[in-house]
Amino acid sequence: MVNYKIYKISSNLSSLSQLKKFLKEALNESYIYQLRTNLLSFEKISTYIENNIIEIPQLMINSSTFNWSQKHNKYFVGIHLTSKHLKMCSHADMTSLRKQFKLISASCHNVEEVGLANKLELDFITLSPIQHTSSHPEVKPLGWTVAKNIVRIANPKVYALGGLNLLDLTRACNNGFWGISGISKL
Repeated sequence: MVNYKIYKISSNLSSLSQLKKFLKEALNESYIYQLRTNLLSFEKISTYIENNIIEIPQLMINSSTFNWSQKHNKYFVGIHLTSKHLKMCSHADMTSLRKQFKLISASCHNVEEVGLANKLELDFITLSPIQHTSSHPEVKPLGWTVAKNIVRIANPKVYALGGLNLLDLTRACNNGFWGISGISKL
């Protein structure tokens, strides 16, 4: 079901006007999108989507934004687990999430996290950071050579993330990635 080569991630949205702009962009482009914010509540986001009758079939929610006590999801095709949530996730958790979401993905940064993603049979993952990135300038990038070796052990499709733009798509695919992901440069 993951046919998109571009996976766009929202910045940390802080207002309904930013949410509206992000959702409008998602309606007009054929990429997969991740809504990520810890400044707007899941309830506020859901209410906005419901009141504005917005249907975006490729919209995912970040696990740090999702209301885990929510028993039914009708707005998001998938959930993207932070590496923290990935490490805490059990097979029982996955069974519960699969009842709510068609797609489950996660953020991975090393071989250990990719191994967890394999074990939990995720649909796709992001591997980061590939290059220096403005969102995490303190983190040392993996580089293409290390990233390529990590991708080889991944069972799910892998999106390259971190310091990339659309010109990096071919290079990413040539290194075994399914596509690229980004916050600001895509």
